[in-house]
Amino acid sequence: MTDPILQLTLGRESNERSLGALVTFLITHRLLEPTLMTREGSACARVTMQDLKGSEFLTTVLVGDIRAEHLSDEGRRFVSAYVESGRFNEDLALIDSVDSEWELYDALSPKMMATLKPKAPAGLAQSAKRVAAKILQFPGSKRSE
Repeated sequence: MTDPILQLTLGRESNERSLGALVTFLITHRLLEPTLMTREGSACARVTMQDLKGSEFLTTVLVGDIRAEHLSDEGRRFVSAYVESGRFNEDLALIDSVDSEWELYDALSPKMMATLKPKAPAGLAQSAKRVAAKILQFPGSKRSE
């Protein structure tokens, strides 16, 4: 087993809500290791349906640690780009107090998504639209001229 990337801390400096929001994002976007997602399918589905908090999944399934082996390749890239770079803590500092883990998830989710799926440059998006339009042209009946 590898060392934890993130560890649950309880008490005065608790990170339960923030890690719970992160775990919810990892589950929702299928960034956990596929065999873990399959083995814990019921718990993952409950998190997705907001019947189980990410922090509860973290404590019961992941035993309080997020480790590299818990993550898919894309999950490791995301955690490296967002958490290990310090952006996660920067985003947390910008969020006013929230009443629940779900509200924190709602506030953080767009920021995490921007890291997961950065926007393509405008020129590239236009080019992709033109290619898609050409591909989607279906042959029809011959036009009379």
